[in-house]
Amino acid sequence: MRELVPTTEREVLLRFVGVERLYPRWAGRLGGSLPARAAEHLRYLPEGEWTQEDRDAGLRAVRQLHGSTLDPLLGLKVLWYAGTLESEELESVRLPSTPSLAALAPSLTLPSLTRALEMGHDTQDGELSGDYRFLKRHLSPGKLPASPCLVAKTTDGPRAVLSGLLVLCVAYSRQLEGPGAQPPLAVDLGVAPELARWGLAPPEMLEGAPPEGNAPGREGAAGPGEAPERE
Repeated sequence: MRELVPTTEREVLLRFVGVERLYPRWAGRLGGSLPARAAEHLRYLPEGEWTQEDRDAGLRAVRQLHGSTLDPLLGLKVLWYAGTLESEELESVRLPSTPSLAALAPSLTLPSLTRALEMGHDTQDGELSGDYRFLKRHLSPGKLPASPCLVAKTTDGPRAVLSGLLVLCVAYSRQLEGPGAQPPLAVDLGVAPELARWGLAPPEMLEGAPPEGNAPGREGAAGPGEAPERE
């Protein structure tokens, strides 16, 4: 990553709203937790036109929707940065360690999840694949309209997704189309040296992490978007 500039937790969480409003299920997700006026403003107005009331309502809704993910993380003295992720760096982005993502992509990498979604595989709730196809149709190539968020123990990585997972999958799929197909991305980065204490940290971020092939959840088997491991 480059051009890292310190930012605040508040600004990062407000950019979660920018990611959420890209999805077709706005009303069933973040929008459903907002007063009607704030829901309309946050979805359709440019961020610079949000009122203080809109922003406060958005923050409360983000904390409510993503509380199980955010609450354990925000207690780890996170330092927040805004920066630029080169498209080539998408290859090394990790996924949060959840059972549903591990079932689709046991290696917990962005490329393996993207391949699984391209093949039409999905989580048990059936939501990821449809949202991925929607975003791939509607996000024009070039600068993305929202900033995903990554987390890491140091600024050098490895980095895992906190927000904007499917936006990053779309960006990675475009990166595969050839040089320059996906420009660098504006992203936020949360740096927490104690990230191993976050319940969703992927194996590479845990102290004494096993080699990737022996990471928890792999059990030597390939997921739907991955090649089988050789003996």
